[in-house]
Amino acid sequence: MVPARIRRSGPAFEMYHPVVIFTFYLFAVGIGMFTMSPYFTACGYAAAVLFSVLAAGRRAVRFNLAATAWTVVLMTAVNAFFTHNGSTPLFFAGGNAVTQEAIIFGLSAAFVLVTVIIWFTTFNIIMTTEKILFLFGRVSPVLGLTLSMAFRFFPLLRKRFEQIRTAQKCLGRDDRTKSFSTRLRLYGKELSILLSWSLEASLETSDSMNARGYGLRGRTNYHLFRFTGRDAAVLTLICLLGLMTIGGLIAAPETVTFYPVFRPAKPAGPLLAALISYGVLILIPSVSEIAAAAADRTMFRRQ
Repeated sequence: MVPARIRRSGPAFEMYHPVVIFTFYLFAVGIGMFTMSPYFTACGYAAAVLFSVLAAGRRAVRFNLAATAWTVVLMTAVNAFFTHNGSTPLFFAGGNAVTQEAIIFGLSAAFVLVTVIIWFTTFNIIMTTEKILFLFGRVSPVLGLTLSMAFRFFPLLRKRFEQIRTAQKCLGRDDRTKSFSTRLRLYGKELSILLSWSLEASLETSDSMNARGYGLRGRTNYHLFRFTGRDAAVLTLICLLGLMTIGGLIAAPETVTFYPVFRPAKPAGPLLAALISYGVLILIPSVSEIAAAAADRTMFRRQ
């Protein structure tokens, strides 16, 4: 337990039990991936961006803008020029119609994808290696280790590559003043260093895990996670909202049709109930951050 007067060093949502966090992401990402309704997509994107900014700060703003711009432009262009379904042609390119419905579908798919990407960036912040090993280590030690290393892989590679670039610049090998062929050779050398470093680190990790008896039958794991009453309440709320959302989507006759005419279903009846429950569900981490920040300010004013 963290003492009440110690300032938090990370997001407030990470203080919950790993089961609570994993269940939230299971519902939030799972429902968002398989629902193309523009109402659900807009709510999911807004909630993911809000929580990422609250959890990671300005760094998340830059990433969200870049990820959104590249994903939307690329997927919309690809779908518009390679899919010619739809009854509303806007213009012709190479003898093929570029339809309004194809552009709208590309936009919707792009925002669904970028929403999932942003959710997983926050998942990488919240779900540490210890939490993943706690969830899957006993059931499947190999799966737990594989997942923990996979979620850590890309941030670790980026950090190591930045260190390599800094070291090369300190040695006077700044590629900004070099020709294209010289820059290409320097990038190749940096990539070779990165791969060698990563392979060596993976061997060291494997030897370390074997020396500690990881995966052996009867081996116990030390952890600090305790399932409290607050965790039970939040987990119950997440499960209720998630099941209500799924039930409303199943009961709704349709959520959206893109072809031949774009026609989103009006949010009414079961669909409206599902939308409200999903909106409340995906705002739980952000509400936790805002409430924790307000509590911190109140506490430090009293001191």
